[in-house]
Amino acid sequence: MPAYHPQLALLVKEAPTGDGWLHEAKYDGYRIGARVVGDSVELLSRRDQDWTAAFPKVAIAVRKLGFESALIDGEVAVLEPSGKTSFQLLQNAFESGVASNAIYFVFDLLWLNGEDFSKLPLEERKARLAEIIGTGQSGLIRYASHVIGDGKAVHRRACSMGLEGIVSKRRDGIYRWAKRDPSWQKVKCVLRQEFVIGGFTDPEGSREGIGALLVGYYDERRELVYSGK
Repeated sequence: MPAYHPQLALLVKEAPTGDGWLHEAKYDGYRIGARVVGDSVELLSRRDQDWTAAFPKVAIAVRKLGFESALIDGEVAVLEPSGKTSFQLLQNAFESGVASNAIYFVFDLLWLNGEDFSKLPLEERKARLAEIIGTGQSGLIRYASHVIGDGKAVHRRACSMGLEGIVSKRRDGIYRWAKRDPSWQKVKCVLRQEFVIGGFTDPEGSREGIGALLVGYYDERRELVYSGK
């Protein structure tokens, strides 16, 4: 089984068009690969760091899938009440060292029970993944659904829903390990908001000066609301 060095998406200004592309929601979380060997499960960051202890419930859910060996690609995120993913909520969850409310959105199957899937077309890999975990949107492991067609329309729809953006992928593309490749393209939703700097945290480690800015915004009642770091 190969090491987890994930393919990355190229940032572009406009989503591609045509039926050769599928489009997924862009999740606001941490890119995580799930490696399974027997009863052992590792949740790995894109820099190959072991984050299993940070997402213990996700690791247990992956183990219950019953793989002999597997490598799955996805994103771990925390949901707002509206159903959108929130990086701020994920960071807040880490204050205790464990993100117990995290959900694993999986979008690629790279290895399964001794078979290398990375050379198969993306659409075939996703179809096999959907067969294994289902396409339901409940539970700790959820299939990253997609749509095919006009990427610009999909992008507009995603932005109107308040999502971070979309990731467009060639339906027939193989998985390109450790590359930022044009067969995967991401388009963000550009939103503007004025923030008020209300304070800062002390620096940690080798950092000097300040750690992070604490910012907020004025809501419709003109009350200052904390937004995050």
